[in-house]
Amino acid sequence: MSYPLSKRTGHIGASINGRREMHGDEPVPFMDISFSVLVTVAEAAKITGDSHLAERWFDTHDGKLAERALKDFKPYKLKGKFENSRARMWVGVNAVEINLPAARFASLSFDPQKVGSMVELKFKIQSPITNKNNEVFLWMDRDAEIELQFGELQVKEVQEEMQLEGGGVANGAGDNDDDTDTDTPTTLEDALAADAVCAHGNPMGAECDLCESVSIGTPEEEREKARLREVALAQELEADRNHSKPKRRSSRARGADAVN
Repeated sequence: MSYPLSKRTGHIGASINGRREMHGDEPVPFMDISFSVLVTVAEAAKITGDSHLAERWFDTHDGKLAERALKDFKPYKLKGKFENSRARMWVGVNAVEINLPAARFASLSFDPQKVGSMVELKFKIQSPITNKNNEVFLWMDRDAEIELQFGELQVKEVQEEMQLEGGGVANGAGDNDDDTDTDTPTTLEDALAADAVCAHGNPMGAECDLCESVSIGTPEEEREKARLREVALAQELEADRNHSKPKRRSSRARGADAVN
């Protein structure tokens, strides 16, 4: 469905994002232009395809829209992008025309205003950068006249997890139907605590050359030995630090040096 939005005054955002898109094997320079404009509730309903916006967003008195129904209403965000859309804007006192013929409208949000029964539409115009439209970078954070043509709304569907034969899922997160024990040690510390490996990481009961050449105790004894080695190393470092400190001379010796 294509829907035109008539010419009106809006505001270009304070920043325009420049980037690159790959169209097949060809890189194409692109820009994201933030824009905001006021629309009526009827226009918002046409854009979103929801005909019940008015009764949800505004109170009505005598059949006419009044103030906003919810005081703390958060902007309504529309999922998807309007592909194959067009935008024309006129900037400056000379109404310089900037044409964006092959655009997408993305990140649409609708914020019902507190008074006036109008809706602020904020969105991004995604368009290729050309020599004819790059002048828009000179008009950031300025008012502009704009005319929009909404193309077809396309929403990306979230792909469901692929089911494998047997009922499991592709990422291995399915239920485990067998009775095998899955609580196997995953780290060396866990394996030592479970007496599943020796101090060198080899399975208990398997041949280990290091274990044969060195007397190895139980995992608890080996951890205690490691702790004692760390304590001894810390004591050696402290002794070296104390030995390297200069000895402080007595006040009598310093006085004798001053007399001489």
